Amino acid sequence: MKNKFLFSASLRITHPTIAAKDIVEALPLKANVVHSIGEPRKTKRGAALQGGYQKTYVSFPLSVDGFDYPENFLLKQVGEPYLSNDAYFESIALTGGKIEFFMGIHCKNNGGFDIDCDLVRKLAKKWISISFDIYGNEWV
Repeated sequence: MKNKFLFSASLRITHPTIAAKDIVEALPLKANVVHSIGEPRKTKRGAALQGGYQKTYVSFPLSVDGFDYPENFLLKQVGEPYLSNDAYFESIALTGGKIEFFMGIHCKNNGGFDIDCDLVRKLAKKWISISFDIYGNEWV
């Protein structure tokens, strides 16, 4: 049976005052988008835009290889060592920041998955939200 879902995932962190470099240095992941509050805004290709960033934003892409369903991926991630410092994530959240797993999900036909209470509890304990963009695509 062909997989119902094609998805991508990243860990995204935003904060109103912490510098992006501090977030990048705190996690053993490779960031693909990094900008700090107040830095001049730029396009993805580096062209200058008006104004500065209103908040710090860091995105770490995560490999979804070997996972058929988003909930299996999330369950595995919540136990990974890079998420073991609960106090660090709590400090981000309690000072106005946000930590989230972002998932872009492509589904050709109707499909569903379940984020059960146990997984929600584990993520909430680490102050991590889940954000979904769901796309209906013919090419999946």
